[in-house]
Amino acid sequence: MANRDHLYWVQSEPETWLVWRQEHRGSLNLQHAQLSHADLQARDLTGADLSYAHLAHSQLQQTRLVAATLSGSNLTGAVLAASDLSNATLQNVDLSLCSLRNATLLGANLSQANLSAANLQNVNAIATLFQSANLRGALL
Repeated sequence: MANRDHLYWVQSEPETWLVWRQEHRGSLNLQHAQLSHADLQARDLTGADLSYAHLAHSQLQQTRLVAATLSGSNLTGAVLAASDLSNATLQNVDLSLCSLRNATLLGANLSQANLSAANLQNVNAIATLFQSANLRGALL
Protein backbone atom coordinates (compact mmCIF):
# COMPACT_ATOMS: atom_id res chain seq x y z
CA MET A 1 0.00 0.00 0.00
CA ALA A 2 1.08 3.55 -0.68
CA ASN A 3 2.70 5.54 2.08
CA ARG A 4 0.04 8.12 3.06
CA ASP A 5 2.59 10.91 3.51
CA HIS A 6 4.12 10.22 0.09
CA LEU A 7 0.66 10.15 -1.50
CA TYR A 8 -0.27 13.46 0.13
CA TRP A 9 2.92 15.25 -0.95
CA VAL A 10 2.99 13.94 -4.53
CA GLN A 11 -0.47 15.46 -5.06
CA SER A 12 0.48 18.84 -3.59
CA GLU A 13 1.26 21.95 -5.63
CA PRO A 14 4.39 21.54 -7.81
CA GLU A 15 6.43 24.08 -5.82
CA THR A 16 5.48 22.44 -2.51
CA TRP A 17 6.33 19.01 -3.92
CA LEU A 18 9.72 20.21 -5.12
CA VAL A 19 10.69 21.51 -1.67
CA TRP A 20 9.45 18.31 0.04
CA ARG A 21 11.23 16.07 -2.49
CA GLN A 22 14.53 17.92 -2.04
CA GLU A 23 14.29 17.37 1.72
CA HIS A 24 13.24 13.70 1.34
CA ARG A 25 15.51 12.03 -1.20
CA GLY A 26 14.73 8.46 -0.10
CA SER A 27 12.51 6.00 -1.92
CA LEU A 28 8.88 6.78 -2.65
CA ASN A 29 6.29 4.12 -1.87
CA LEU A 30 3.22 4.72 -4.03
CA GLN A 31 2.20 1.09 -4.54
CA HIS A 32 -1.49 0.68 -5.38
CA ALA A 33 -1.96 4.47 -5.23
CA GLN A 34 -5.24 5.82 -6.63
CA LEU A 35 -3.96 8.63 -8.87
CA SER A 36 -6.28 8.42 -11.88
CA HIS A 37 -6.75 11.83 -13.53
CA ALA A 38 -4.03 13.31 -11.27
CA ASP A 39 -1.89 16.22 -12.43
CA LEU A 40 1.69 15.12 -11.75
CA GLN A 41 3.39 17.14 -14.48
CA ALA A 42 7.11 17.81 -14.14
CA ARG A 43 7.44 15.88 -10.86
CA ASP A 44 10.66 14.09 -9.90
CA LEU A 45 9.57 10.53 -9.16
CA THR A 46 13.02 9.00 -9.61
CA GLY A 47 13.14 5.51 -8.11
CA ALA A 48 9.48 5.61 -7.03
CA ASP A 49 7.61 2.36 -6.52
CA LEU A 50 4.32 2.81 -8.35
CA SER A 51 3.58 -0.91 -8.71
CA TYR A 52 -0.11 -1.54 -9.37
CA ALA A 53 -0.89 2.18 -9.17
CA HIS A 54 -4.00 3.53 -10.88
CA LEU A 55 -2.75 6.36 -13.09
CA ALA A 56 -5.29 6.23 -15.92
CA HIS A 57 -5.69 9.57 -17.70
CA SER A 58 -3.07 11.21 -15.46
CA GLN A 59 -0.98 14.16 -16.63
CA LEU A 60 2.64 13.03 -16.32
CA GLN A 61 4.31 15.04 -19.07
CA GLN A 62 7.90 16.03 -18.41
CA THR A 63 7.91 13.82 -15.31
CA ARG A 64 11.15 12.17 -14.22
CA LEU A 65 10.49 8.46 -13.62
CA VAL A 66 14.09 7.24 -13.91
CA ALA A 67 14.49 3.73 -12.44
CA ALA A 68 10.87 3.83 -11.23
CA THR A 69 8.85 0.63 -10.86
CA LEU A 70 5.42 0.73 -12.48
CA SER A 71 4.80 -3.00 -12.96
CA GLY A 72 1.13 -3.91 -13.12
CA SER A 73 0.02 -0.26 -13.17
CA ASN A 74 -2.85 1.16 -15.20
CA LEU A 75 -1.76 4.16 -17.28
CA THR A 76 -4.54 3.96 -19.89
CA GLY A 77 -4.85 7.31 -21.64
CA ALA A 78 -2.12 8.92 -19.51
CA VAL A 79 0.07 11.67 -20.96
CA LEU A 80 3.77 10.90 -20.51
CA ALA A 81 5.00 13.12 -23.34
CA ALA A 82 8.63 14.24 -22.93
CA SER A 83 8.98 12.21 -19.70
CA ASP A 84 12.15 10.37 -18.72
CA LEU A 85 11.50 6.69 -18.03
CA SER A 86 15.11 5.55 -18.40
CA ASN A 87 15.72 2.19 -16.73
CA ALA A 88 12.11 2.09 -15.51
CA THR A 89 10.33 -1.24 -15.01
CA LEU A 90 6.99 -1.24 -16.82
CA GLN A 91 6.23 -4.96 -17.05
CA ASN A 92 2.56 -5.86 -17.53
CA VAL A 93 1.62 -2.16 -17.59
CA ASP A 94 -1.46 -0.95 -19.46
CA LEU A 95 -0.29 2.00 -21.57
CA SER A 96 -3.06 1.75 -24.16
CA LEU A 97 -4.08 5.10 -25.66
CA CYS A 98 -1.15 6.67 -23.79
CA SER A 99 0.99 9.49 -25.19
CA LEU A 100 4.71 8.82 -24.87
CA ARG A 101 5.65 11.25 -27.63
CA ASN A 102 9.25 12.50 -27.21
CA ALA A 103 9.71 10.36 -24.07
CA THR A 104 13.00 8.72 -23.10
CA LEU A 105 12.80 4.95 -22.51
CA LEU A 106 16.53 4.13 -22.48
CA GLY A 107 16.98 0.69 -20.95
CA ALA A 108 13.35 0.48 -19.80
CA ASN A 109 11.62 -2.89 -19.48
CA LEU A 110 8.21 -2.93 -21.18
CA SER A 111 7.86 -6.73 -21.34
CA GLN A 112 4.23 -7.75 -21.79
CA ALA A 113 3.10 -4.11 -21.67
CA ASN A 114 -0.06 -3.12 -23.51
CA LEU A 115 0.86 -0.23 -25.83
CA SER A 116 -2.10 -0.60 -28.19
CA ALA A 117 -2.98 2.70 -29.87
CA ALA A 118 -0.25 4.48 -27.87
CA ASN A 119 1.66 7.41 -29.37
CA LEU A 120 5.34 6.42 -29.48
CA GLN A 121 6.48 9.03 -31.99
CA ASN A 122 10.02 10.35 -31.48
CA VAL A 123 10.60 8.05 -28.48
CA ASN A 124 14.21 7.33 -27.55
CA ALA A 125 14.06 3.59 -26.92
CA ILE A 126 17.66 2.39 -27.21
CA ALA A 127 18.20 -0.89 -25.31
CA THR A 128 14.50 -0.95 -24.34
CA LEU A 129 12.91 -4.38 -23.85
CA PHE A 130 9.54 -4.84 -25.60
CA GLN A 131 9.33 -8.64 -25.25
CA SER A 132 5.73 -9.81 -25.84
CA ALA A 133 4.48 -6.20 -25.70
CA ASN A 134 1.23 -5.40 -27.54
CA LEU A 135 2.02 -2.62 -30.05
CA ARG A 136 -1.13 -3.09 -32.14
CA GLY A 137 -2.23 0.24 -33.59
CA ALA A 138 0.58 2.18 -31.88
CA LEU A 139 1.93 5.28 -33.62
CA LEU A 140 5.62 4.64 -34.15
